[in-house]
Amino acid sequence: AIVTVDVATATAERISPLGLTDWSAAGGTDGIDIVDDGACRLQHYEGLFSINSADTIGSFEVDGEVYVMAAMEGDRVRYGDFKEDQKLRSVVASNASFGKNFAAFRAPDGALQQVFDTFGESKLRVSIGSSGVDYSDPTS
Repeated sequence: AIVTVDVATATAERISPLGLTDWSAAGGTDGIDIVDDGACRLQHYEGLFSINSADTIGSFEVDGEVYVMAAMEGDRVRYGDFKEDQKLRSVVASNASFGKNFAAFRAPDGALQQVFDTFGESKLRVSIGSSGVDYSDPTS
């Protein structure tokens, strides 16, 4: 999300969500290639969403109006020893359990089996969400 702040009053005026990308057939994309095998095979996955987050933000002014631009470059991010991109099998240990560093995570019955079967050796980005966001709504 991008927050618009009135610096003079130190007040957040607006929160603009960047939304989610829906990778299902109904999501309006050509699909996504999630397998690191050197080939490009775009596929749709029901129930797969990615969080849109800006890697780079800049602003410019035209005719007295300030515009903000944000780019999602797909950069890999590290926070100290934590890598944002993880091998799926380091997060999901089996079709029934999460890996040791993610043991507190919970998933609905059968969900891990589906993830394990679908994504196998793929890498994924681990991001911390907020309980204040409805992640089932791609416009949130």
